[in-house]
Amino acid sequence: MSNNLRGLMIVLALSLSLPPGAWSTPDTGTKVTTNADAPSSAPKHMGVASCASSSCHGRAAASDRHDISLNEYRTWSRYDHHSRAFKTLQSRHSQRIASNMGLADASKAPACLACHAQVIPAEQMGERFHLSDGIGCESCHGGAERWLDNHYGANASHQTNLDNGLWPTEQSRFVAELCQRCHLGDTEQLANHEMMAAGHPRLRFELDTWMALMPAHHVVDADYQQRKSPDSATQRWITGRYSAALGYLELLVQHANGKNLIPELVIYDCHSCHRPMDESVLRSPVDRQLLPAGALRLNDNTLRILAEIIAVRDRSAGKALKAQIRRLHRASTRSAAELRRVANAIKQQLEATGKITTDFALTDTERHQLQRALLREASAGHFRDYADAEQLFLALQLLAGSPSRDTPPYPGLFSLLDNENRFRPRAFAQEARRLLSLEDAQ
Repeated sequence: MSNNLRGLMIVLALSLSLPPGAWSTPDTGTKVTTNADAPSSAPKHMGVASCASSSCHGRAAASDRHDISLNEYRTWSRYDHHSRAFKTLQSRHSQRIASNMGLADASKAPACLACHAQVIPAEQMGERFHLSDGIGCESCHGGAERWLDNHYGANASHQTNLDNGLWPTEQSRFVAELCQRCHLGDTEQLANHEMMAAGHPRLRFELDTWMALMPAHHVVDADYQQRKSPDSATQRWITGRYSAALGYLELLVQHANGKNLIPELVIYDCHSCHRPMDESVLRSPVDRQLLPAGALRLNDNTLRILAEIIAVRDRSAGKALKAQIRRLHRASTRSAAELRRVANAIKQQLEATGKITTDFALTDTERHQLQRALLREASAGHFRDYADAEQLFLALQLLAGSPSRDTPPYPGLFSLLDNENRFRPRAFAQEARRLLSLEDAQ
């Protein structure tokens, strides 16, 4: 994979976690309370060491005699950034972020641990559980107390495992909601503007791309397909966009409370402020109608991409969502109450169209229609900031059915994403127009 593509798609702190609870550090026993305590009946987390023996998932090489590879622990510990999530908090860079925020130690701060470790109550910690393991097996698969000893063997089945508490990671909606808790943030935990200003990387996430780039510790073969019936890459992408849009609307409602002089700035488009102050500024006609120059602009790229997806299935529903997005921007300049009202209305609209959006795979015709719709939006200047353009590129790459993530199918667009600080929106719009004209000529 090229360094540019890796730099575009990989977050410095890959992490997944359970909803925050209360935890005790193994070394000090210090009790720290976060937003929500898990119920006392929740299963214990047995720790990654419970999966690491050579007779379980700790083999040095993949097995070719079993339905699974049996080297999953080795893949996680050697190649997966999740295994180093806690250790990241002990790095010089993380300590500098903590110092800028007035925190003594990032590796003991609840705001940091919420996404860099498994945050669970002390009574749910098994004997081999260690906070320092970072984001381990049970962060994604659920506390293993009730399924660890019986999730394998002749009498085991996937449904039985699910009944015993194994999490359904083959389901895109479940995985999207799990991953975005940290990779995008939710109403309980969020990499906020204070963290960003202190030096935390900007959050960027797209479910299918991140899952494809994460070191695979399972093989999607005929047996896996039969047992779990996983979604296609396109369905996973759409479900990820849908879930991210709903999550963003919930954040808007939470932070549009009108209580603070300055709102939580992370809900806005970073580049409405952080951009070169030169002639490269590009404001689309729609932007000029919605907002005055210099206004904070909501980070709406998830909603706008989703509107195009919905329009492929239901043109009137897509058109209605686009109208609501325009109302959302106008509301952001008027009052917190109106912003909350419109955000809630959009959320209800998305929930009503959820089935037609996520439950059916795109046909080849629909894929092509969606490609063209996204390119038209880009050529009109509606993907004018780096974060917008980044998500557009990831969408187009998937829709093009590129056989390799190492060779982007839109090299012209990709080259314009080489450096976030030197992004040129006019050039990006021009390249989108060129691609459309090439398609029209064919």
